Amino acid sequence: MKKRVFFALLFTFFLLFSISAVGNASAAQFTQQDFTSQSYCGTCHRTLYDQWSQSLHAKAFSDPIFYSVMNVAIADMGGKDSDGGKLIQDYCLHCHTPIGSLTGDIPPTTATSTNAISCDFCHTVSDISGVGNGSYINSPGILKRGPFKDSFSPAHETVYSELHIKSEFCGMCHDVYHPVNGLPLETTYTEWKQSPYAAEGTTCQHCMMGSQNNARAAVDGPLRSLIKTHEFTGANVTLGKRDVAENRLKHAASIQMKTNKTEADPKEKVKLTISITNTSAGHKIPTGLTEVREMWLEVKAIDSGNNEQTIFKEEYKTVLEDDKGVHDGHVPVWRAVKVFSDNRIGPKEKRTYKKELMIPAETSGKMTIVAVLKYRSASPSLTRSLGFDDFPVIEMAKTQKDITVTNTGSLASPCRILSVILISAITAVGGAGFMLRIRHGT
Repeated sequence: MKKRVFFALLFTFFLLFSISAVGNASAAQFTQQDFTSQSYCGTCHRTLYDQWSQSLHAKAFSDPIFYSVMNVAIADMGGKDSDGGKLIQDYCLHCHTPIGSLTGDIPPTTATSTNAISCDFCHTVSDISGVGNGSYINSPGILKRGPFKDSFSPAHETVYSELHIKSEFCGMCHDVYHPVNGLPLETTYTEWKQSPYAAEGTTCQHCMMGSQNNARAAVDGPLRSLIKTHEFTGANVTLGKRDVAENRLKHAASIQMKTNKTEADPKEKVKLTISITNTSAGHKIPTGLTEVREMWLEVKAIDSGNNEQTIFKEEYKTVLEDDKGVHDGHVPVWRAVKVFSDNRIGPKEKRTYKKELMIPAETSGKMTIVAVLKYRSASPSLTRSLGFDDFPVIEMAKTQKDITVTNTGSLASPCRILSVILISAITAVGGAGFMLRIRHGT
């Protein structure tokens, strides 16, 4: 009882501390007029604007799953007028509608706020105070910051910003820590930072922003050998550009499978070696808020009659634990106090499994062993609880091997019986000499 009271008091202290720490999300630092509307930016930067408008950055607030889960969290923490509810709202929207947070427009009411991670938010970031939880520092106004040292615009002043080409720029929001207990909830930036890609100098922008050769950043701008696109496509095939998202998923990992034989008899064991490698993602797979993501490896055997046998299944995810010790896979992030387990696959990591398949007794012909890595952005249990359709399942990687089942075991016994009868009959008729003549065709 004393332990529970202590934790309740501790939670209250951290809650009050967190409200003051995230207070800048609801206390206005700037006015809406300090920021340029995205439509105005699109006048000159039409191609980049069109790309951004279809991106998850533009939809960070309007994303129905995010918005619904945030409201569930607010209700669970006491409602929108409670301290807990206000903390959840301010905390989430600090990254999902940063201009709303900076101008005190929470919940957001203007297009400048609801358009989430917009042009003028990113291009007025002048510094960061750290990594994660929206650690951005903005200086809105006539001066816009970007990746080119020779930029010029008749509409605004320009300055080169080294921060805009560093992964730390993305790390402002793509590491997420629990506002009360500091538990890491999303570690995409940290996963990259600890990866071989960071050591090689490959940044987040290199992968997450596509490249256009011989293109212009503005309609009257200079022709550049390379500019970065603004689609920011990840793995979300529902809200993002599905073809691009699917292509990313299909190139993120690979599967290899070996068998110790290509022919086998019924009831014989076939040894399998299955390897899955994170070949291209600069972070773990899956990443993000991975307690709701679904990625799993399925290995099945399919016989000539199309009958399936599951050999092996492995899920890759983060499992959270609450203060009661529950870790059933359904603990929401705002109730988490501990990461119970995390078996996701790191950048360039190879995971190998050794399994066995027992060939069924009545099998004959060809048996195909199929290994498939699948992904879904959110589990059906989550989407259905919120009233949405299931997200599509995407095959990330697939391989297969064929085993020829000779079935000699079931034929051997009748053949041996028939041969014994035949030899006995021949011996009775003509003896061994007759058999010899039969063998030589005389």
